[in-house]
Amino acid sequence: MENLIVIPKPELSAFEPFVAQVKQSAKLMSFVGTVTEDKLPAASQMLTDAKKLIKTVEAELEVVNRPYINFKNEINEQQRVAKNRCSEVTKPLEDAIVVLSNAIIAYNRLAQEARRVAAAELQAKLKEQSGGVYRPENNMSGVSIAIPEAPKVKGLRKTIKYEVIDASQVPHGFCSPNDSLIQAAFKAGIRTIPGLIIWEEESISG
Repeated sequence: MENLIVIPKPELSAFEPFVAQVKQSAKLMSFVGTVTEDKLPAASQMLTDAKKLIKTVEAELEVVNRPYINFKNEINEQQRVAKNRCSEVTKPLEDAIVVLSNAIIAYNRLAQEARRVAAAELQAKLKEQSGGVYRPENNMSGVSIAIPEAPKVKGLRKTIKYEVIDASQVPHGFCSPNDSLIQAAFKAGIRTIPGLIIWEEESISG
């Protein structure tokens, strides 16, 4: 008679202690709304704490799956069940992270634009006071040139993306086209390449 392998069901109860904490964290993050300068530190800390909590829940998944490491195909279904429950538990926090990350990115864009406008206004004012050409010695009224720095956004990453729309237009130096050469051009500060559409995406890292 063929020996039967008894596969224990995953201990899904291991995830239950985290359910309330995840819901509470997600609820607090939802209260942030539009991110402003005074909210930025707390919002950034919330993101950090939320991502740590998700990693803690996922670490528990490793513990739940540990009894199955000596099995192969027989355990796939049970592992899938455990993984699905882990995803269900963390989903409210994952969704809240997306919303709050987008709010922080939106705030950062507004802050950078405000700084750009302030710099342009200052330049125009200095130009007016200096008779069209700004020289420090012509600035008799002591206009302040201090433009406040926009608050730093913790974990903000900017990624340059591109799409080839006409390979025949891509310069020969990019090997019509070669991704590694194009990425090297981006690192060198190049933002315009014939035959490519180039844009920038922002994200918040953990």
